[in-house]
Amino acid sequence: MSKFAPFCIIFLTQMRRIGFILTIVAFLLSSCAKERIGISGSGDGPVGEVAIALSARSGHQNAAPVKSEFENAPEAEAFEIEIFNSKGVRLYRDSYANTAGRTIPLNAGEYRLLAQYGDSAGVGFDVVYFAADLEFVVEGQKKTDVQAVAKMANAKIAVNFGENLKTYYPEHYARVKHPDLKDYLEFSSDETRAGYIPAGNLILEIYAKEDGVWKYYRLQDEKTACAPNDFMTFNVDVDPREGGLQVGIIVSDEVETVDKGVMIPQEAAPTDAPQVVLSGFEDNGFDFIEAVGYEGVQADFVVPGGIAECTMTVTSSAGSGLPSTVDLVNADGSVTAQFEAVGIRWNADLEGKRLGSLDFSGLGKNAYDPDNIFMATFQVTVVDKAGKSVTSNPFVVTQREPEIRLNAAEGNAFAKRIEGLTAEVIAGNPAVCELQYSRDGSVWTPVEVEAIDGQTVRFGKIPGLEPQTSYSFRTVYNGNSRTAEEAGSLTTEEAAQIGNSGFDDWYEWEYTVYNLWPKAYQKNYGPYVDSGAKYWDTNNSETTPSNRTISNYTFKSFPMVSYVAGRNGSGKAAQIMTIAISNSATSGSAPNPTVRFGRLFTGEYGGTEEVAFPSRPGRMSFHYKYSPCETDSFSAKVYVKNGGTVIGEGSFSASSASDWTPANVEITYSRTDLKARSIHVEFVSGTETYDGGDPHWAYNVPIVYGGSNTANVHGGSTLTVDDLALIYE
Repeated sequence: MSKFAPFCIIFLTQMRRIGFILTIVAFLLSSCAKERIGISGSGDGPVGEVAIALSARSGHQNAAPVKSEFENAPEAEAFEIEIFNSKGVRLYRDSYANTAGRTIPLNAGEYRLLAQYGDSAGVGFDVVYFAADLEFVVEGQKKTDVQAVAKMANAKIAVNFGENLKTYYPEHYARVKHPDLKDYLEFSSDETRAGYIPAGNLILEIYAKEDGVWKYYRLQDEKTACAPNDFMTFNVDVDPREGGLQVGIIVSDEVETVDKGVMIPQEAAPTDAPQVVLSGFEDNGFDFIEAVGYEGVQADFVVPGGIAECTMTVTSSAGSGLPSTVDLVNADGSVTAQFEAVGIRWNADLEGKRLGSLDFSGLGKNAYDPDNIFMATFQVTVVDKAGKSVTSNPFVVTQREPEIRLNAAEGNAFAKRIEGLTAEVIAGNPAVCELQYSRDGSVWTPVEVEAIDGQTVRFGKIPGLEPQTSYSFRTVYNGNSRTAEEAGSLTTEEAAQIGNSGFDDWYEWEYTVYNLWPKAYQKNYGPYVDSGAKYWDTNNSETTPSNRTISNYTFKSFPMVSYVAGRNGSGKAAQIMTIAISNSATSGSAPNPTVRFGRLFTGEYGGTEEVAFPSRPGRMSFHYKYSPCETDSFSAKVYVKNGGTVIGEGSFSASSASDWTPANVEITYSRTDLKARSIHVEFVSGTETYDGGDPHWAYNVPIVYGGSNTANVHGGSTLTVDDLALIYE
């Protein structure tokens, strides 16, 4: 680590009820997935480093260990660590086991550390939740020590039943509820353990049986406030003098103790009649889809007097095989197996129970069959021990077909691959959505799933395709061939090449460089068959003015681009050179500046430097030789365009190669929704200039040009290019 680099060391210690300092959002659900997003550059100052150390210690590393008071206290390695910047963007996320011993780069600035263990919304006797939330600052060129204390972040609850209650009401139990949660803590008459529940305004419900009748009391007039890290004990007892139940509440947070008593009169809430309560249904109906789990979809039986009889009638679709009448209390194993096969279950041993349920969470195991769609109507009758009964309204479950929409556009189809396809699973489970493609409509190949984000499935690249070929697509859900649905087709592009990409075609002409007797001529060169059919052009006109002095005219007027022998000893290769021309001629005028990089490019000089092109290659390959002037380097660039929009680009540069050397320009596409309309390719002989702005060059350089011609010129770097090809993969 650099001695100038700022850093901070963070300690996380497991402690209990020592001043609550967390600022986390209630019921924050966490994940143990790894996530590391480019941390460097996330702040405003110079880069520093953070080392995160978790241990069961308070204070700094040298502090004495603190013994946990929780039997199920987590080990430090089990914590999940997250770091956020001042804008709330998460920069780091991983387990401490993977974080220990490594440093994390951070720019100077303000940050937030969040460390968590457990389920923040969990309810139960073994679901303790620990968390630490701390803001810290990294200062440039300073060492910063940061200490975070992780504490229990839900509430610990216990219920003590008094001796009088046990004497007068031997059968009793209590429930502690959170108003925002379905789950609750239930304390039986012999329960001695403490449970855990998210903090908040908690509700205490007490049930006691008197003369064979269950009586119920709920503290409805007020909710008991319980903060995170509180250990709250409810003491419930009977006060014989008052003839009622006495509830005492003790809240212990090692700061203060609050005693609270509530009288529960003997005449409180008599036993209610049975109820059948539907959860997850809408207007007594519920639609389900194959391969989806439906936790919480159920019919609950609430029977304070205890279940004596529970009968269900069923009207189901053909082929389901379900019986029309079922005694849920006394059903044999073959009947329960029939219902479990279609994803329907109920509690065993319902007789005498105050609560029961008919669970539909497994309906998704039914494979979709458009010729026999699963549908069933249910009605339940419940009778309690006192003879009170209820018959529910009929309720219906109906299977729906999964619904998937493929997002495919022409821009997704390249010459030899298709990429960027996504599917929206409008109805169904995206994890079982499959995309297949086919060339002939009979052989179908699955496409790899790259990622799933919510209901959106992103598919990977489909390589190895044939150019100018139509491919059909279909979606298949959960491997069920009956859900296979045609989703459209795409046609791959042409694997096109730029004309004269081997640089074998050249157009030559002479121009006058001295118009008096005897006249002097020079040759000029164009990389095309004739001036009316151009794929390529040059900037030769910038250094080939006519009507110059006869003396040393190659120093006054000379083309930058010509040809030499090809790479394999046959054909031609393009030679691109930096040329300098003098402005001291006796007649005519030279361009300004008089030193130019040689340029070979698609299109036409003075016009559009691109050519119409229908395809999107993955890279451009070519061979080159390069003789630099001083420390110069050449450049090769590719732009694939749709009108005025660049949809793909790439570049390559090198500084020396005495022999033919292969090169590749990788083309990266920022837009896959647009097709190519044109392409621009450019080779430039150099990139470096002097302080005055002129390219590097030297006097009286001997060269070969125009095949085997020789000349002395004022020139610089020389680039030779051959065998250009566009590669499609």
